[in-house]
Amino acid sequence: MSQYDMNVHDYFRIIRKRKWVIILTTLAVYIAAIIYTKMQTKLYKSTATVIVLQKKINTDEIFGTGQVIGGTLSNYFSSQRTLQTAKDTIMSKSVALRVINQLGLVERNASMSEIDMIISKLLQRIEVSIDEKEGKIFITITSSEPKKATRIVNAFAEAFRVESEKQARYSEQVLVEYLKEQVDIARERREQAYSDLLSFKQQYNVELTRSNLLNQSTLEAMEQKLEETVKLRMELEKELGLIQQKRRGRSVDITQIKAFSADAELNAIETERNRTLKEIEEMNAKFMHGHPKLLVLNENLIKLTEKYEVVLDKKISNIMTAIEQQLNDYYNAENKLKRDIEIYRIKIANLPKVELESKKLERAYVVTDELYTMLNKKLEEAKLRAASEVSDVREVIEAQVPTKPFYPNERQSALAGLVIGLILGFAFAFIVESMDTSIGTIEDVEKYVQKTVLGVIPHIKIDSEKVRKFRKRIESAGEVFNERQARLVSICDPKSPVTEAYRTLRTNLQFALPNKNGCNTILFSSATPQEGKSTSLTNLAVIWAQAGKKTLIMSCNLRHPSVYKIFGIKKKPGITDILAGTITWREALQDPGIDNLRILAAGPYPPNPSELLQSQEFDELLAELRQEFDIILFDSPPILPVTDAAIIASKVDAVVLVYFVGKAAREALLRAKMQLENVNANIIGIVLNDIKAEGKLAYTYYYHYQYKYYGVRDASEV
Repeated sequence: MSQYDMNVHDYFRIIRKRKWVIILTTLAVYIAAIIYTKMQTKLYKSTATVIVLQKKINTDEIFGTGQVIGGTLSNYFSSQRTLQTAKDTIMSKSVALRVINQLGLVERNASMSEIDMIISKLLQRIEVSIDEKEGKIFITITSSEPKKATRIVNAFAEAFRVESEKQARYSEQVLVEYLKEQVDIARERREQAYSDLLSFKQQYNVELTRSNLLNQSTLEAMEQKLEETVKLRMELEKELGLIQQKRRGRSVDITQIKAFSADAELNAIETERNRTLKEIEEMNAKFMHGHPKLLVLNENLIKLTEKYEVVLDKKISNIMTAIEQQLNDYYNAENKLKRDIEIYRIKIANLPKVELESKKLERAYVVTDELYTMLNKKLEEAKLRAASEVSDVREVIEAQVPTKPFYPNERQSALAGLVIGLILGFAFAFIVESMDTSIGTIEDVEKYVQKTVLGVIPHIKIDSEKVRKFRKRIESAGEVFNERQARLVSICDPKSPVTEAYRTLRTNLQFALPNKNGCNTILFSSATPQEGKSTSLTNLAVIWAQAGKKTLIMSCNLRHPSVYKIFGIKKKPGITDILAGTITWREALQDPGIDNLRILAAGPYPPNPSELLQSQEFDELLAELRQEFDIILFDSPPILPVTDAAIIASKVDAVVLVYFVGKAAREALLRAKMQLENVNANIIGIVLNDIKAEGKLAYTYYYHYQYKYYGVRDASEV
């Protein structure tokens, strides 16, 4: 089945054709966007920057060791003044209240509910963001009044600075009070420790001395040092054992021996050996065993191995001597530590319990004394900081009055309007194109359908005077005249441009028909009803008969026949009777009174027109008629509603599609062509029908001019 998808050329054709739709839509949206932007209230952003000094206060600053006395000191510093707490401070009601009082945003006699409402609205307009990396806080407000917005954010920054100083002084004062409590506690503990020690010494008559201090920690340190010495000695013994095994010729992984793994000369030889082994593997994959290159590489490998062993033998003696010396040193150190530990244990065991208790009390007194001294020192430092404490705000960068609004962004809005306008323009262009049922030019028809336009038939304008004469001539011959006969312009008005257009169509068909000498069978059809296929067929038949061709019209539109009405002949007998076998085609043949022209009418309405046209009898009838006539023209129903035309198209020599420009959708024409191609019909071209002078396909003037210039003159002019 033929497919007709739109390609890039089709898209460009639509864009060129509908360029004014695109341009006007784009301009309309662009102008609307600019007008809308101009009508919007201009909003300004004003931003003040606060640089915060982030201080980290921990217990190491206070105690030097991070030790907490009393278990409550960490509670004072758990909520440090970080950037986040600074942000919370700025958004607090205390800062906002300071701002509205400073700027006079509230009346003096305002109630608390009114003040809370003003603060709430003000805080909703404030936006605070932080930059943790730079330690900055940005205070931003959006307003249609740039000067007022600048004054507000600067007031917030200043209020935060004042509030920060107040909080800083308060925090240091809290620290001073806390340290005073801890100093008092430490003093009491020191005095108690001294009293306990003094009472014990007096009771047991023990001198206050700090000499010969023996304790368990020293013993543990000596035992730990002994363990490390033994571990190092065992590692050296292991390495020495490996070296001795290597010396005896056993296979040993020397990478476990630190002395060898760190040797630069041995590492260089080992690297060269690995590279040679890799080359041998690559050569084995490429060449057979015994290749000269492989022999050279194997010989190099043997030499490197021998060299490695020679160098290793030279170094083993020196390394063994060094390890043995280190082992001897470790043995001596180990023995000395064992003796010292044993002596220390004896001393501790022999130390009187009274002396141990005395030393314990002395140690407790020393610890409490040191803690008291340190806390006293920190208290003095805290008092000094409290006296000289400044705000955490290092710098305030005031906001400047903004000169350009951030909303609306005129450039961005204009660009958005342009882009949206283009999108809508293209959309409207394709929508208009899809709704347009006409085709603009002959070239458009040929490009769209991929078939040649054989003829362009102008609009048939009935001349009442000529119709009157034609009617008089028909009635004088004893025949009945009907209005449809006026459509036979080839008889009624043989000098008209329409008749000349049919002559041009006949000429083009003569060159397009496949049979140049024998009979040609041609089907005239259209995509939809009322496109003028019967009118075109009958006029063309008259033109061909006038040219001396034996012409036959077969009215195969068995559903709604119209040929018999145009010529004023009988509807039956006709094709239906012939196919039913009740009459021969010669008996059904009718003469419309035109030389060389015969007509087979449709006959009575059959119940199954499609089956009749597809029957063997119809094929036999066509075969007989081909022997008698030069041209056989078939009238048929439209292609899309019923299948009759497709059946006939598969049996005739050529098919001509009649297209009423502006009446039928071009998609219908394309679909009709595709249906005919599905039955392998020979579509030789298109006939554009009913072209008006004001249309783009207007050829009326052209044909009229051509006829006047080349046509036969009246007898009065000769």
